[in-house]
Amino acid sequence: MNEDEPQRWLTEYVRTGNEAAFRAMVGHYLNLVYSVALRKVGGDTHLAHDVTQQVFIDLAHKAASLRGATLGGWLHQHTCFRSATLVRAEVRRRIREQKAVAMIALDQEARSTWERIVPLLDEALDALPRRYRDAIVLRFFEQRTLAEVARNLCTTEATAQKRVERGLQKLRVYFSRRGVATSAKTLGATLVTHAVQAAPAKLHAETATRALSASSAKGACDWTQMFGYHLCRHAGIVTTVGAAAVFALIALLATGRPPLRGEPALVALMQPTSGKLETAVASGGAGITGAEKGQTASFQEAPFPSLPALGERPTASLVLAHMLKAYGECRSYLDRGTITQARVQGGRTRTSELSFSTVFLRPGRLRYESYDTRPDRPNAFIFWADGSEAHTWWDIANPHDQIATWDSGFTGVAVHTHVASAFVARALEPTRFDALPLQDVLAPTGIAEAETVEGTECFRLHCRFSQDELLLWVDKVSHLLRKAYWQHDFGNFLIQKSVVYRPALDADIPAELLKFDPPPR
Repeated sequence: MNEDEPQRWLTEYVRTGNEAAFRAMVGHYLNLVYSVALRKVGGDTHLAHDVTQQVFIDLAHKAASLRGATLGGWLHQHTCFRSATLVRAEVRRRIREQKAVAMIALDQEARSTWERIVPLLDEALDALPRRYRDAIVLRFFEQRTLAEVARNLCTTEATAQKRVERGLQKLRVYFSRRGVATSAKTLGATLVTHAVQAAPAKLHAETATRALSASSAKGACDWTQMFGYHLCRHAGIVTTVGAAAVFALIALLATGRPPLRGEPALVALMQPTSGKLETAVASGGAGITGAEKGQTASFQEAPFPSLPALGERPTASLVLAHMLKAYGECRSYLDRGTITQARVQGGRTRTSELSFSTVFLRPGRLRYESYDTRPDRPNAFIFWADGSEAHTWWDIANPHDQIATWDSGFTGVAVHTHVASAFVARALEPTRFDALPLQDVLAPTGIAEAETVEGTECFRLHCRFSQDELLLWVDKVSHLLRKAYWQHDFGNFLIQKSVVYRPALDADIPAELLKFDPPPR
């Protein structure tokens, strides 16, 4: 055979697609490719057969790109590559098969274990100390990750894992003393698989309807748990913040406060609405737009999926999704509003009112300010951020500027005003927060007939947040939050809070409204 024959076959096949030329190449190099493949796959003839076929399939596809290359050298190199790829895939397949066999065995063992522990399980859980019981329920009954368990228990992930492990050991000992021998690993698998059974489909709607009709619209949000976690993390507090501690902290804020900075300019932007959202237009002054200093020139809409239209009878989940999409896709956001609090104790009601404003420009520029409207009790809080740089200013006996994060800053916002005040910021910039996204912590439970808030027709959503229920009024047109309400019974007193928002989207924002600039001390 002429030494240039293989190259002539390749050229002929590339130029005319001649199958006889390709078959000639296969016949000439088949033994070479098969031998290399057999060595690379450890002598497995079946794998070598597969590699050989794949190499020549690749040759048929890539022949046009091989002009000038030595055909034998390319086939040797490509055979080594294909062999290594197939060996890795085979190793992964065998590992998966081994895991599947182990899981089947573990599942069978778990099923047998479940049948023996089911009469004792709830009694055993009740006997556990609370810190272990809570960890077990979160990890195996609610099937939370260790990070989520840690957040709910206001502790570190390592501590949460230890509580889960010790809880399983205590359960194992409990069952062992009653004649049910099992390992902690099998017990964990058993709880994950069998502890929570699917309820009948109709039960959800029936239960929610009866519960809502039997209870007055009880506001919600156990912010002592959620924001206690953030205070633990950012302020060095080592225990969950209880109601007494939170109200003691609020009491510290009741000291002198000059007028809200920037309020005249904000009022000029925020003309009161009368039924529908009006786009705010700056009147005079230098405004910040998308082109200024590149602040928003690179802004692109957040990658929110397209959503179906709300229609006449939307679900609460769909309304909430439209609300989060409206915040997440806006270029800028402004609001000013009021927060009314009532404390009911011993037949007496004490009320107070705060005013607040939010100024936001994407990406990541935000200023939030709130203050007490009572002249005899001024009381203020400022959170300011420009990307990762953030500061808070608290009008305490010794006012101070403190370096903060978005999480710690809005912990202060929630304590000073209302937990829903943090919701807007978390919806505007969800990636700035370590906390779970709102769609993961707000669980809609129902939607009421349309209601009007300051002349604006809204959907009223009932949402579960932590252990309580939160009421949200969402604008039917703009899909922005217009009102939030909750109440919480602390045993010896009742707290009710209502927040009214007056929002506007995509306005040009005066530069002065985005300065930190706290009042002088």
